[in-house]
Amino acid sequence: MKFSLSINTLIRLLITIAVLLLFFDLVVNAIKIWTGYDYMLGIMPLFDLYEESNIPTWFSSILLFSASLLLVVITMIKKELNSKEKTYWGGLAAIFVLLSLDEIAQLHELSGKILGMFGRGTGIFYNMWVIVAGVVLVVFAALYFKFWWSLPQPTKKLFLIAALIYIGGAVGFEMLESLVHGSAMAKYINPLFVAIEESMEMGGIILFIYTLLRYIKSNGNTLQLSVK
Repeated sequence: MKFSLSINTLIRLLITIAVLLLFFDLVVNAIKIWTGYDYMLGIMPLFDLYEESNIPTWFSSILLFSASLLLVVITMIKKELNSKEKTYWGGLAAIFVLLSLDEIAQLHELSGKILGMFGRGTGIFYNMWVIVAGVVLVVFAALYFKFWWSLPQPTKKLFLIAALIYIGGAVGFEMLESLVHGSAMAKYINPLFVAIEESMEMGGIILFIYTLLRYIKSNGNTLQLSVK
């Protein structure tokens, strides 16, 4: 038995799930603000984007891991062609496995705690892990710029857009959240910021997955899932 699914159908499915998760989060937070209830038999935390180890976290982790699998496929293709690019694609695959793990285990928070041992973060750097993220991003950009520049124009453009959306959500809105931390309006503003942040992260990864699938297809390859 072979299972076939077009790229556009898959992406529409992923977008639909992401939109539903955002809708449920907005409903949950509206109930929390208006009624003060934040549990409701454990149902509300399951859909709150601010919480960890719940359905949105699971979905985001699956997206990241799916991207890593596609990167592994591309790495294998490049290896068969004896292309020098295989190292870069393999590196991206490893990075996305780590991002998938971090989505569940929140490893980035550890770096913030380590920095917190040397001083307290303030302002946009209240969550000090963003400092580490900034350094990592600069190093990554330096190592991968030549590779990115060598990609086909459509792939290069979509890679950049996906990265800006994802990083803008993961790091940019995290810094904005820090600005209102502890303020009287935080109760109302933070849920909105978190919703935008998580939506941008999911949207960025979905666009990245779309780009990878198009790249695989443009190189004359197809992905098939068969069960025997």
